[in-house]
This record gives sequence, C-alpha cells and structure tokens, in this order.
Amino acid sequence: GNIHVATSGSNTIKVITKEGVYIRKYGDLKGPRGIAIDVYGCSFVTEYEGNCISIFDPQGNKIHTMGGPLHKPFGLALENNVLYIANSLANVVLKYDTCQDEDLFRYQ
Repeated sequence: GNIHVATSGSNTIKVITKEGVYIRKYGDLKGPRGIAIDVYGCSFVTEYEGNCISIFDPQGNKIHTMGGPLHKPFGLALENNVLYIANSLANVVLKYDTCQDEDLFRYQ
C-alpha cells in the first residue's frame, strides 16, 4: 500500500508510494500529528490544535470528526478495530472499539 504522512506544516495528509513518489494530499486539518489506517483504507488523524480525531474514507474525503474528551491528541494506534489515542494534556490513553463504541460514529 501507499504511505500516508501527517504534515503539520501544511495541515494536510500526503500520500506517497513506497518509492517516495507523491500521489496526492487530502485534509484541511488543525495540526495533524498521528495517523492510522484501518483494514478498509480509512484514515484516522489526530488534530492536535483542533482537539479532535478526523476520519477520512480511502479517497481522502472527511466522513467524521470525533471530539469528546480530547485535549491535544498526539499519537494514535489501531489494532483489531480498537483505536488507542494519546490524549497528551490529560496524560491518558483513550481506547475506543471502532465497531461498537457509540462515542465514535461509525462510518461503515
């Protein structure tokens, strides 16, 4: 697959090939820091300045913004449909089941 890079300078996600060839960019974000891609090709992006997680479909269209108890979210990881979010100012890691948690609007 391709590589998705969160670029806080341009507030976008850049997509490049494994060989480093630029494909496209997407998003109009507020301080993107972390990114994770699920098995469907959707991307979850932390917006440090926006205090939220933005969710994009495989084509780069924003399909949801997850707010809630987020204070400067920085990193995230996705494993077996479980999303882990480093909520930096609160000094906690939040855990969401992307298939079951009502706090995370489902995009499927």
